[in-house]
Amino acid sequence: MLWEADESKPTLDRVVIHTPTHLETSARIDIVKTRSKLRQFQDNMEDADGSSHARFIFDAAGDRRCMGVDVRPRGFGFIVLEGITVLDCGSRMCRRSEARACLSHRFERLLESYRPSAIIMKTQPPRRASVVGSHSRIAASLRRVAKHAGIEVVDINTRAFRSYFAAHNAGTKYEIASAVAHFLPELAWKLPPQRKPWQSEHYRMSIFDAAAVALVHLNQGKPTTSVA
Repeated sequence: MLWEADESKPTLDRVVIHTPTHLETSARIDIVKTRSKLRQFQDNMEDADGSSHARFIFDAAGDRRCMGVDVRPRGFGFIVLEGITVLDCGSRMCRRSEARACLSHRFERLLESYRPSAIIMKTQPPRRASVVGSHSRIAASLRRVAKHAGIEVVDINTRAFRSYFAAHNAGTKYEIASAVAHFLPELAWKLPPQRKPWQSEHYRMSIFDAAAVALVHLNQGKPTTSVA
């Protein structure tokens, strides 16, 4: 599948999709659903006069380059921000048997490429005990890499994270991802369709989790207006 976007206005409406014939219908259906949900979220974020309540406010300190990281049992999602400019984002996965060494190496390469002033991570471990150990070991490995590189690691606790997005009427995982797409429109075309209860989570959601924690960090201590 090939994605093309008009860079003059990086919005979801500008995305053009080229797919093989047998995938074209299903791909269009997914994109239409995603567009509809994102527009609904955007409508809820605006006043009757069209002005947005929930604006992120950045000062000079917010222009520093930071990297948001979302740790998973076999990988991590990341985003590199300079102010509100997205420099790069993606996810890295490795085999479970070699996850720590493999991911540490790939993380080190990212730090060498972008040299962020801070790494932003969420402190809450996964709920399932079976993956807590793996998650914690990978997180510890990434922290050691950052420390060795002399880069600060900032922890965002769950309470602060939920409180921040609650002020933007975003409580569920998908609502938070939609809020991220609203404030960082470069990511809008990456927002997966909302998953059904029987479906596995799309791998790109780790990018939105990483972006969410980075945005909370950039906006800590700044005023936030609730959406009516």
